[in-house]
Amino acid sequence: MLKAVIAPGDNIFERAMVPEYGRYWHGYLVFLRPILMFFPYEEIKYIGLIIHIFGISIIYFSVKRISDFLAKGLVVSFFLYGWLTAWLSFQFYSTYFIVYIAGSLATRIREETYPIFFFITGMIVAFLDLLSVPLLTLGIPLLIIYAKEKRINFMNIILYCILWGIGYGLFWIAKPLIATYILQQNIIADFYHQAIYRIGGSSPRPAEIPIWLQAITLNGRVLIALVPIFLYFRKKIFWNIKCGMPLLFIGGMPVLWVCILANHSAIHYWFTARIFMISCFALLVYIYKINNYKNNHGDI
Repeated sequence: MLKAVIAPGDNIFERAMVPEYGRYWHGYLVFLRPILMFFPYEEIKYIGLIIHIFGISIIYFSVKRISDFLAKGLVVSFFLYGWLTAWLSFQFYSTYFIVYIAGSLATRIREETYPIFFFITGMIVAFLDLLSVPLLTLGIPLLIIYAKEKRINFMNIILYCILWGIGYGLFWIAKPLIATYILQQNIIADFYHQAIYRIGGSSPRPAEIPIWLQAITLNGRVLIALVPIFLYFRKKIFWNIKCGMPLLFIGGMPVLWVCILANHSAIHYWFTARIFMISCFALLVYIYKINNYKNNHGDI
């Protein structure tokens, strides 16, 4: 994205402020702007690739402490839903880096720290991300924790989602409040109009098709990647409502996200569809949980 907003002759540091997207914190610039002093754009991408490889390795070996099957399933989910091209755009760096760190921490932290963990994660992604695929920072750690813990129930999951949403929402809205106070301008109005536009806004496709349906169709078609997984494990899959319902909810969060941010998701489906990685990993977590149930004949 940064490359796209820089024209020949522009001052790279001035353009790095991205004034057209003032509704975001642009926290990633805290790291990106100093790096641009020492490395050109193309070289930074290769540095990013190295960090991505290191990050996915860290989360792989962290999840492997829970299950080798889950660790491999998580990597498969990454690969199926856009990881191979994530390093090509700075726009995705923040979210993926947070997923690597938060997912790894989720395998180690204790249950009593889960509420503050999700609250802080929501705040961090609101500061660093540019509304790329922030839901990954909720869905992937949540699935890891659900796979790890036996006592996590539906109400716990709802609570963690709410706390992540509060952290994300409060930190995001803090910028217009602070900016309005400092600049003595009504910055809040722009934030409000942009929020309404991203939720509904104009339709990029024929008007007779509801925007939310366009968003689901354009983003949800990537779920076709789940078919081979389901067919491969079809003999091991059976319905267990106790672990199935929470995972059905988590796996369905991308659909809800796409419906709420319908305009944004319909226009930018080429990258917003990556959040359906959550649905893929949710299916694999379900297979892991019911397989444990079948082997142990005990409560999940």
